[in-house]
Amino acid sequence: MKYKRSSVINVIKKKITGFSTDRGFTLLEILFVIMIIAVLAAVILPRAFEAKINAKNSSLKESCTELASFASQWAQQAINSQDDNSTALLSDYFATLTGQNQTDGSEDWNSSVWIADDQNPSNWKRDNPITPAGRTEDLNLCVEDILASANKVLKNPFNGTNLFSSATNYPIRAGHPVTGAVACAGHGAPENTVLFALLYQGSASNTYDLTDPDAFYAGQESTSVQGLRNGVFLARMKH
Repeated sequence: MKYKRSSVINVIKKKITGFSTDRGFTLLEILFVIMIIAVLAAVILPRAFEAKINAKNSSLKESCTELASFASQWAQQAINSQDDNSTALLSDYFATLTGQNQTDGSEDWNSSVWIADDQNPSNWKRDNPITPAGRTEDLNLCVEDILASANKVLKNPFNGTNLFSSATNYPIRAGHPVTGAVACAGHGAPENTVLFALLYQGSASNTYDLTDPDAFYAGQESTSVQGLRNGVFLARMKH
């Protein structure tokens, strides 16, 4: 007697597994499979999302490291351009990146500014430049100029726009926290030093108030030395 190949295979499977493949899935079996898929999705998807967020934060930290390097180049180039009558120090130039035109020498000195801020004075952008204390002539140079001369554009990995873009990375203008927005902060420290660092907003940030630790990612904050140390190092200067 001749058997169709599929029938023979089905007979073999039935001998091995105890059931025939001719029958369809029962509702209970389908529900069981759906339940397994749902459990796997509940476990895998949040971890995949978290990994994606962590990767973007790592990318942003790398951009801030580059930004710190360009800011250091700007400060050095700016102080080299001042005339012989000027007495401004590197610490004075870095202070202008936090919205200040001088450091006051006290250990509790602190200030901070969003680098995309086009409303308040700082030397990140050309909008509202600050001439540092001790410089006798205007300062016609900003950090963004240094990046432009190097044909470098640093982007916020969370929204894909230039970190200096006021329309997308200035949280106060947006009216809410902007993940990936970067601020520069300086804080007086013991031994007559001041620390400068870059801080940025994380996906869990719930305020854009620069004096609130909840404005930044992973323990960063603008009002304590430890908070700055959790950010991206910019400079440590004597004052």
